[in-house]
Amino acid sequence: MATFAYSSERARRQGGAQIARIEWAAVAAITIAGIALRIFHLGFHSLNGGDEPFSLALAQRSFGHMFNLFGFEANGTLYSIVLWPVIRIANQSEAAIRSPAMVAGALAVPALWWAGRQLVNSWTGIAAATLMAVNPMATFHSQYARPFAFVMLFSTLSFATLAMATAEDGGRRKWWVLYGASMAAAAYSNSLTPVFLVPAQAVVVVPRGRAALRAWIWSLVALAIVCVPLLVALIIERSRRNPLYWLTHPGPGDIVDAATEFTTGLSNLIWIYKLTALVTLGMGAFVAVRAWRSRENLSPLAVPLAWTVLPVAGLFVFSQISPAFHEPYLIGALPGALLLIAALAMRLPRPAGLAALGLIAAVGLFASIHQATRQVDENWRGAVSWVAQEKRPNDRILIDVPNNIPVFGYYNARWRAPDGNMPVLEWKDEPISKDFIPVDDPGGYTGPTGPPSKQLVARNATGGKRLFVVLSEYVQRLQGDVPNEAGLAWAKANCQVTRHPEKNIILMVVSGCPSVPSRG
Repeated sequence: MATFAYSSERARRQGGAQIARIEWAAVAAITIAGIALRIFHLGFHSLNGGDEPFSLALAQRSFGHMFNLFGFEANGTLYSIVLWPVIRIANQSEAAIRSPAMVAGALAVPALWWAGRQLVNSWTGIAAATLMAVNPMATFHSQYARPFAFVMLFSTLSFATLAMATAEDGGRRKWWVLYGASMAAAAYSNSLTPVFLVPAQAVVVVPRGRAALRAWIWSLVALAIVCVPLLVALIIERSRRNPLYWLTHPGPGDIVDAATEFTTGLSNLIWIYKLTALVTLGMGAFVAVRAWRSRENLSPLAVPLAWTVLPVAGLFVFSQISPAFHEPYLIGALPGALLLIAALAMRLPRPAGLAALGLIAAVGLFASIHQATRQVDENWRGAVSWVAQEKRPNDRILIDVPNNIPVFGYYNARWRAPDGNMPVLEWKDEPISKDFIPVDDPGGYTGPTGPPSKQLVARNATGGKRLFVVLSEYVQRLQGDVPNEAGLAWAKANCQVTRHPEKNIILMVVSGCPSVPSRG
């Protein structure tokens, strides 16, 4: 009898070890696939004209000077801190600049498996990691030199470590420390993220009892203390200007836009959003009806549902007071949404669940490859090359808006500062080339405001002078239809205007304008 019991125990252990090996092999394979997708065409498209060059411009400064400039760029500081040694060890290519995002995005894949394993079960974690590996929003921000991939990673780690810290056999101090570190890293990647994760995390903590709740509250107090420098930087930044001046109060359509980006990334394949939404809603309806009929326990879905809904709802409500509802700012909820989809699929009959997961993963993979090969926000590489080739010594360059100036410095040395850094007009720490005429939005980061007047155009495009006009945000809520208003509309009617086609950038050269009296 004892021999039989020993044999049964040994068989159980061997079976468990085999399952563990299968699980680890699956996670490793999924992670490798995620890495491959994130490396694929990593340096394919040029830096965009706004945010990506700012990450690099900060990292180009000395370490202390970079910290001083966080008074202008308080949000997402962690990315430039990580990038600072990278560009000194490697180089400043597009791929190198995006490499911290790529690494964080790749690590988010096994991180979501770990979180799903703790919050639901192992197979749900594997399914969620699969969806993370191929999700087009996740892959795009893993190839984008901004901190959104960090937000995705540290949000996921915060839920995983919180589950470990509040487990009956856990609760060790190291998990609370790691939870606090994950939340702090999320805060220094995007200041709003922890605020809107906390309500969802309460769904993890409250059922675990008073001791867990007490420890959680103390960890949040410690988090608030750690984030005091961030709060100071945010206050300084807001005293200088509203960094989110370009956002408006959101409505229901913005919720749809967020759901679209969660499923399609920037591939613009709307059919993928519709298909994914239809499959997800169908799974949710089936699970809800079956649970209602059989009184099935749906508590394992509570955390993924809260992680998906509460951050989005919280930011939506907050933005009715101070607009901050922007799809990338919601990326901390993306892992929760993928975990929810995986959890729903695992509650279907196995063939149906696997088919649903396979379909969503397949269309996600297609969209990720599509956006990597076809989706180029703005071709600044080509635009700057053309301007540099065509420009004469006395020609000026009208830039709308001024945050496009650093990308000129990135792609051509003639527009860099004497020390080789990319200049940023707002920071006033490096000289800006006199070639540029910056025009900004009303309420923007730095003046003068646009759209450009006919006096401005005429002054720089008469008597043999030419004015290069570079527009990337050319249809704006704050300036209107820039190419067809004010000075540019007048130039088309009264001057010689030639156009140069470029991806999502309007390039034109204005010359031969008649003189226009200055405004009194």
